[in-house]
Amino acid sequence: MFGLSLYTQERDLREVFEHYGPVGEVQVVYDHQTGRSRGFAFIYMKSHSDAIEVSWQYATVTLSALASDVIFPRNTHEDILLA
Repeated sequence: MFGLSLYTQERDLREVFEHYGPVGEVQVVYDHQTGRSRGFAFIYMKSHSDAIEVSWQYATVTLSALASDVIFPRNTHEDILLA
């Protein structure tokens, strides 16, 4: 997910996306030098069908100025990455 507020945390994203199904992992990317968010995150859904549901039901998801509608599969068949 791109365009996140610098104040969006993993728990915020998990809370939103757990409404669509089990979330495997949430990773907000931080700057190594400053420790501040770089404004994007990776969200791994446990189920392919849940990831599809998120993308089809909501073309955009709004949370702290966030918008995304793209799904990329992770290397495993178990988790689907929303990015």
